[in-house]
Amino acid sequence: MLPTLSKSGDYIFIDKISPKSSYRNGKVVIAKPQELFFPNYELKRNYKVCKRIIGVSNEVITVPFLVDDFVDGNIVTYIKEYEVKVPQGYVWLQGDNIFDSIDSRDYGPVPLNDVNGIVRFKVKRKENL
Repeated sequence: MLPTLSKSGDYIFIDKISPKSSYRNGKVVIAKPQELFFPNYELKRNYKVCKRIIGVSNEVITVPFLVDDFVDGNIVTYIKEYEVKVPQGYVWLQGDNIFDSIDSRDYGPVPLNDVNGIVRFKVKRKENL
């Protein structure tokens, strides 16, 4: 979630009480990692990811993907956009650093039941001030 959260670890306060129906685009959430993406899932079941909601249930969104292609024998990287419809009961999560983030572009939409809460605010660690 760089640059929103620092590498050295900001403290975040999570709202686990608000109804999940109130989750909206732009909100930063904590979610359970998706099993398809994490091969050692059993070892990481207590692990959480912090991502921003980009799409909510039944919404059609435009998602940027990085694509590598060969042009005249050279690898060229460019952004290609696709439309995705988020299924009912799911959200689409992406990291703020879209060029270096493992998110719904890799593992697909995330069930609302796997979202643990909304990040309400953060506090920088003392060494980050």
